[in-house]
Amino acid sequence: ERSRVRHRPPLPDAVSRYPALVIATSWCTALAATVVLAPFQPNLGVFAIALAIPCLALALALRPAILAVALAFALLAVGRAELPPSDPQIPLRAAGLVGRVATITGTVADDSRPSAGGGEVLVEPNQLVIGTSQVSAIGNLMVRWRGPTIASFGQQVQATGRLMPPRDLPTFDRRAYLAQRQVYLELQTTSFDILTDGSGPAAFPAWLRARYTTALDGALRPPH
Repeated sequence: ERSRVRHRPPLPDAVSRYPALVIATSWCTALAATVVLAPFQPNLGVFAIALAIPCLALALALRPAILAVALAFALLAVGRAELPPSDPQIPLRAAGLVGRVATITGTVADDSRPSAGGGEVLVEPNQLVIGTSQVSAIGNLMVRWRGPTIASFGQQVQATGRLMPPRDLPTFDRRAYLAQRQVYLELQTTSFDILTDGSGPAAFPAWLRARYTTALDGALRPPH
């Protein structure tokens, strides 16, 4: 038995050298695949979370343990993607604001992507004002703007524009995908400004994300 374990082919270099990267990649891959392929199936989420517990226990017996841990994190990601929103009234409140002009300040929660002569980015609003009233509990916003501005993860931004339902695509249920990230409205902006890049403890997530991206680029050959 020992000789068979000793002569087992070694793991790929990226797996043995970057265990944290393996776990993070398994989480992200499972999360993205679940959102796209099997949205809104809470029973699947419950089953995945229940299965993750014995997988973690399996890490005590399986070698290398990183494989069992990565599998457990992938199952937990499936459960996270399928969890229902904490407030089921959020979509209804968001639908009632369609067509209104709003000003928001918030934190960029993803990297921006080019879109129609400008860009779009996911923003977690810290403050949302319509007229003279503050509004809360409508989820996150997909903010779209025109111009060369590039928003990065962790930055504080301010934007003014009209709230609209998210654009859908003929071959992809984009609204269902965004709903998994608590996005039920797009802000089509007339102004978009970056306030701060973040500093102190608030800058740690952006730093961690940059380190993860660098490690991913170093471990995997492009494209990835």
